[in-house]
Amino acid sequence: MSAMDFATMDLTKTPSGPPPPGVIPNFVDPPTNAHISVIVLSIMLSLMLIFVLLRVYSNFWISHRFAISDYACILTTVGDELQSRNFANL
Repeated sequence: MSAMDFATMDLTKTPSGPPPPGVIPNFVDPPTNAHISVIVLSIMLSLMLIFVLLRVYSNFWISHRFAISDYACILTTVGDELQSRNFANL
């Protein structure tokens, strides 16, 4: 093959080698475990949100002290929630 062939070739549709014996390649609709990732992400985000709310409740309403680390925790939680929404939309 010349260099021109590689420039026009769609490498996402080209296997890097032959599949193992008995395996049929499926480039159109490959199997995925994305639903497991969404389930685990939902559980972990729910737990994180519960713990952050407990931290804010205990620091603000019980001990009446709110430090910069609490603001950073809230900001990080909001950023993580926004990032996870982008992940779920993929």
